[in-house]
Amino acid sequence: MLSRLSFPPQLEKESDDIVAEFYLPCLSEARRYDRITGYFSSSVFVLLWQGMRDFVRKGGKTRIICSPALSNRDAEALVNAYQEREDDTRLCASLNAELEAMLADPQLAEPTKALASLIIAGCVDVRVADLERAYDASTKRMFHDKVGLFLDDSDGVAFRGSMNETFLGLSGFGHIESIDINPSWEGGRDRERVERAKHRFDALWNGEVPTVRVRRLPQVTLEELRRAAGTADPEIRIDAVVAHLYGAQVGPSALAPMPSVLGNPLRDHQLSAWEAFQHSDLRLILAHATGAGKTATALWAISQLLAAGMHPVVIVPTRLLLRQWYLAMKSAFPTSPVLRCGDGHDQWRSPGVLHEWLSDGSRPRLVLSVLATAVTDPFLGELRGTHDLFLVLDEVHSVGSQTNRRLLEVDADARLGLSATPERYCDPGGTDAILAYFNHAVHTYSLAEALHDRVLTPYQYLPEPITLTEAEQAQWDRLSALIRRRLARDANMAARGTRLEDDAALLRLRVARARVAKRAEAKTAYAVRVAGRDYRDGHRWVIYCEDLAQLTAVRQGLRGAGLAPMEYHTSMHADEEATLARFALQGGLLLAIRCLDEGVDIPSATHAIVLASSRNPRQFVQRRGRLLRRARGKDTVFIHDPLVIPPVSADQARSDGLVWGELSRAARFSQSAANAAEAARPLDAICIDRGLDVDLLWSADNTETDND
Repeated sequence: MLSRLSFPPQLEKESDDIVAEFYLPCLSEARRYDRITGYFSSSVFVLLWQGMRDFVRKGGKTRIICSPALSNRDAEALVNAYQEREDDTRLCASLNAELEAMLADPQLAEPTKALASLIIAGCVDVRVADLERAYDASTKRMFHDKVGLFLDDSDGVAFRGSMNETFLGLSGFGHIESIDINPSWEGGRDRERVERAKHRFDALWNGEVPTVRVRRLPQVTLEELRRAAGTADPEIRIDAVVAHLYGAQVGPSALAPMPSVLGNPLRDHQLSAWEAFQHSDLRLILAHATGAGKTATALWAISQLLAAGMHPVVIVPTRLLLRQWYLAMKSAFPTSPVLRCGDGHDQWRSPGVLHEWLSDGSRPRLVLSVLATAVTDPFLGELRGTHDLFLVLDEVHSVGSQTNRRLLEVDADARLGLSATPERYCDPGGTDAILAYFNHAVHTYSLAEALHDRVLTPYQYLPEPITLTEAEQAQWDRLSALIRRRLARDANMAARGTRLEDDAALLRLRVARARVAKRAEAKTAYAVRVAGRDYRDGHRWVIYCEDLAQLTAVRQGLRGAGLAPMEYHTSMHADEEATLARFALQGGLLLAIRCLDEGVDIPSATHAIVLASSRNPRQFVQRRGRLLRRARGKDTVFIHDPLVIPPVSADQARSDGLVWGELSRAARFSQSAANAAEAARPLDAICIDRGLDVDLLWSADNTETDND
């Protein structure tokens, strides 16, 4: 019964989750849902399918009256069908093409089939309203009312507001909207408004309102919907959508036991990784997209090998990861003690302690260590003497450095490496050492796959070229001239047969010039402008800064614009964990330096400005992955990226590689973005202006080639 629910008079999207706090509870209690909306799009069901499934199963009915100005993607052809003759072959062809495009879209195919099935089965009835032709189209008037009703056998809830039944209308980070709520059981004016809403809806539905035409779906539309729906039962279609969008088991199979970690069933790619681990002699690297659940997969593997009598040792590169892993391990294995090593935890150094933990098989115990501790002689000595050792190396690329490579000498019986980017940047020797330790066995799960499977949050990529100041340009030109002379010198020496090792002087010049772009003053102004324009209370923005000087400049600029940013870096005085907790709970602007590149979870982040540009794939893959983790109420991430493009010639751009590096990074970001075509336009324009090869920029070798 609806009367069991309780609502405030108004819900606002900037502070409330309207879907979770209003829509889904009402769907769970109502028997009918009537909606008058300005626009209607099937993408709304991306948010409401789970509630709609239960609503339909108990016999609930939905009636929707919408404007003929439907979303272009879903029903532009349907609109035209109401305004022209139904048997117009041109309109039929347009409708067929639109439905085929929706069915071909991997994100919309299942929702489209299910929506068609619901309409054909009579669970959902859609009618289209527009103003009578007596109103001149030049006035741009349209049917734009927005009223909704949830009804059971005795009560109702009416709501009115500016929201449309579209993805951006309902999603937490779409348009800023609000709704007023009137429950009939409150009596007084609330009951009166419910009755008036019911009367208005029925009058419109039955075509009794002067000047407004409400029409049924034409027969040609129903035939196309029937073809899209197929023969499957609507509930089966809904189950398919839920499985597609959320990776959840549905129907009777949901009763079957599933491998799970921390209460969540393993997804298909995690189960596939576990099988690959077993079939590769217990030696495997998980090269999975950041945020795709590598830790959960590793915890499952630990649970299985722990039960088999092995001794798991987890190595992490940072103390923050040590804390995160400790909490995860205690949650996953509440009865198994965990020995922490490093970050001030020195119990392991006491004589015999670590040896006992790694040799006593009487009860399951776990060891968790920071990498800097794990590569010390006392720790390595104990690892080398351990039988049935299961070594888990988180952010395994960190182990490839000359210092940390000592860990790869440990002959562990089982080995699991975790990293979105196991290849070390400009270090083929370190990469080869890592791969050899795991017998070159790698299980990949790419960013594109994770986005397709809804494991990660879709993102919009917004690149924008910016320029240097006159002083910065002069410094850039001076360093460029020195670099060209150095390159000519090296070429002449090589031509005379002189063997050249890495030119340290050339490297220093290139680093110095790169810093000119990384620290460009325009980046500060860009960050202040974008945040000042787009930031809203409740948003969670991360601004990646190059260094403390840039962070300070951005902080001052934001404060001058009336914003109060938080900071997250190694030199900060505030508590790091408390800062992240405040950011997750309250939102805000978080200025960060590098320390968010590896393993630190910020799943609530909704926006980012990437000022700290880098050609190292791991850095920007990690930064992007930090943002795309799924979180409640988060459906889209927005990534702003200023591209420093100095006015250099095409030959210079291709020879020094820096401009090309900016474009290459941007191409990688844009390729998997939800707005890929839009994001690519400024990059193509830059290539054309400088005579660069546009096709080369978008070649497979230059974009998403790593396992991010």
